[in-house]
Amino acid sequence: MFTRILLAIDDSPSSDVAVSFATAMARQSVASVRVVHVNEYLVGGRGFTIETHAEAMRHLEGAVRALRRIHLRRRLELVQHELNKPGVGDDKTLRNELLLEKDRLSRALRDPGLAEDGLRAGPRNQKTA
Repeated sequence: MFTRILLAIDDSPSSDVAVSFATAMARQSVASVRVVHVNEYLVGGRGFTIETHAEAMRHLEGAVRALRRIHLRRRLELVQHELNKPGVGDDKTLRNELLLEKDRLSRALRDPGLAEDGLRAGPRNQKTA
C-alpha cells in the first residue's frame, strides 16, 4: 500500500472530495500525509489571490483536523489491541501506561475542535462575476 500521500487542496468543490478521499486512504494504510494548499493569483491583480490568507488557513486546518482524527483513531485501536494481548495484565506498569494512553487518546477524540470529516462546516463564500 502507500507510504506517503500528498493532499493538495484549494477553494474548489473538488477539494472537499480530495480531503474525503485522502482520509479514506489514510484509514486503510499507515501512510504519512502531507497537506498543501494552492492559492491562485488573479491575473492582473497585482499580487492578490483568489482566497484570503485566513480562508486558505481555514481550509488547510480543516484538512489537517480530519487527518489528525484518523491518526488518533488508529492509535487508539492499536493501544486497545495491545491491552487485549495475553499477559499484559501481568505487567502492571505496561498495563497502566497503556490505560493512560487510551484515556489520553479518548479525550483527544472528544475535542469539539476536531471536525468529524474536516470539511468546511459553514457556507462557502459565493464569488460573483
